Amino acid sequence: MSKFHINKHGVPAPCKAKKGNCPLGGEGEHFDTPEIAQEYADKVNEESHGLLPNTISSKFAEGYETDGQVADMEARDVEDESALRKLNNLSIDDVSYEVKDGEVLVDFYNDKLNSGGFAVWDIPKGVTDVEKLVVDNILAEHEMSPGEVRDFNSVNQGKLNKYKINELTYEVENDLIIVDYYDNNINSGGNAVFDLPKGGPKKGGEIEEFVVSEMLAELNK
Repeated sequence: MSKFHINKHGVPAPCKAKKGNCPLGGEGEHFDTPEIAQEYADKVNEESHGLLPNTISSKFAEGYETDGQVADMEARDVEDESALRKLNNLSIDDVSYEVKDGEVLVDFYNDKLNSGGFAVWDIPKGVTDVEKLVVDNILAEHEMSPGEVRDFNSVNQGKLNKYKINELTYEVENDLIIVDYYDNNINSGGNAVFDLPKGGPKKGGEIEEFVVSEMLAELNK
């Protein structure tokens, strides 16, 4: 049965670490339900800082719309199978996220490092698929593995969609970046190959930005 701890954002969250390896505390900081974990957090806050009980969880439970932003939501797991496979290739699993005040708060467990991690990202206006944003951002922060194929993120897809180019994927092989795409102008697929600069980008997001800039330069000639 999963235990709950207070994550680095001060709210209850499922613990993804193996027993005894959680960086957020031992048995005394892990609880059977999120409600008990919240009571513990409230008590610590009141004793240490004289703070009022934390109301973040009730805000998440209610859910509300912010101006032009996604409604706040309580913690939920990444469930898309395709996304989970991509994350598992990086030894990342058990990814959960929650939304508060225009930010997405992410907790994940890295099997390779045998430890948990977290991240906070702003949610751009107009973005409604928070899970996809979370997955895109995690992938962008990690180096690509040989033979790994990635989709372009939605922002970069949008930059090229106006040229009727979509369904873009890329991979790195022997210092080459290979891009596959579908071109609606000619109603067929195509590909492009770019040299990966020596000492150049290694993270997926950096490689993707390089490819997009190169493709836009060619299209705008």
